[in-house]
Amino acid sequence: METNNTEELENLELDKDLKRKEDILKLNENIRSNNFDRLKDRVAFILSYFPQSRNSDAELAWNYWKYFEHEILGDGELTKDKLFKLTKQTSLSRARAKIQNEYRLFQADPEVKKIRRKLREEFETDNVNDKPLDDNFFVYVDESGKTNDYLIIGSIWLFSFGPSLR
Repeated sequence: METNNTEELENLELDKDLKRKEDILKLNENIRSNNFDRLKDRVAFILSYFPQSRNSDAELAWNYWKYFEHEILGDGELTKDKLFKLTKQTSLSRARAKIQNEYRLFQADPEVKKIRRKLREEFETDNVNDKPLDDNFFVYVDESGKTNDYLIIGSIWLFSFGPSLR
């Protein structure tokens, strides 16, 4: 049975690896053929033709907006109204991270990778240490009619707000 589970895990890894390779091939083909239907394809294009965008999400966003959303950006003056119409920088950053981290394409400079890794580790540590207080609740359940044709089950849930006194 354990061999079966190991084989299943290996097959899943092979399937994931095959899908990743197919995604990389499709991404490269879409860039070469100027097929920019997906956000990921447009971001990959920017990363491939504007190397400075690989190191800076702000640079990535600016180049993306200038190239793909020039009708919104217009003269280059960024206003609040325009900002709400442009593709969100977080969406661009996520696409960039997937391309760089999963596909291993258009990599950032080693110094930038080191800084990003350190920031990610700090963020993970902060999130682990910043968990909210546990909400305590109590559930009281009782049943009636075990010997009858119908069984009735009732419950009451009492939530405790604020810190626990345990």
